[in-house]
Amino acid sequence: MAFAPNRLVSDLPDALIKAIENGNYGDLASHTSGKIEIVFPNTSGFYSREQASQMFSHFFTKNKPNVFIVTRYGKNGSSRYLRGTLRTQSGKYRVYVTFKTTDNQDYELEGISFEEE
Repeated sequence: MAFAPNRLVSDLPDALIKAIENGNYGDLASHTSGKIEIVFPNTSGFYSREQASQMFSHFFTKNKPNVFIVTRYGKNGSSRYLRGTLRTQSGKYRVYVTFKTTDNQDYELEGISFEEE
């Protein structure tokens, strides 16, 4: 797992970073409640937990991750966001994630976008 050198925040969930870097679609999907907005290069929409799991599985099967580097992290009200670069065996993607942290330092995904570079 790689982080931007200026990462000084302690509330960035490591589990979220690891799930993206490892292509752990089950872990990403398990951190949703209700509908989540997902944007891929050729499709986008709001998906249930089960649909999100299938969408993540399909994406990560075609794009096996090598490394995920967080380039920016911030807060907007009660939501958090991060931006990063995901290098896969088939290409490079800009990733934008919005989420909320929970009381036990876990996270709940609100949206995630993968854009080809």
